[in-house]
Amino acid sequence: MRCVQKFKSTLTKTSVLVNRSPTVEELQQAKNILIRIAQRESFGREIDCLARRQPIPKNSKLVKITPIIDDKGLLRAKGRLENAPIDFDAKHTIVVDSKSRFGQSLVGHYHTQLAHGPVDYVYNEIRQRYLVVGGKSAVKKFSQSCLADQVLL
Repeated sequence: MRCVQKFKSTLTKTSVLVNRSPTVEELQQAKNILIRIAQRESFGREIDCLARRQPIPKNSKLVKITPIIDDKGLLRAKGRLENAPIDFDAKHTIVVDSKSRFGQSLVGHYHTQLAHGPVDYVYNEIRQRYLVVGGKSAVKKFSQSCLADQVLL
């Protein structure tokens, strides 16, 4: 992200401080960019259909979840919590494919952060913010291949 900003600043002749830590906003922007890239790779056809206000193909993995695109360009799941008094991110979780590199990294991050917890626990924590297509099997597969988990058994 910083490289992109530095490149943009050289083009526009504005200065960017290079020797500072990234701000929370910069980190959030970088995460959103990575998510959009991963979503475009996995669900490009569906995103194009939604952008043109057309129905998504019947053979899509997303046909059951009623996907929407938010104001940041992220693909989200529109769910039954539409009228619940909770924040937008909890109502409309970000859709990620478990087979994408981002999805695999996300599963690995949560698995490690949650102290190599049980599959259901890790999956439920991921579901607070993300809808990972094929998520439960991805968490199970990651857990089975985790060397730390094998040592703990």
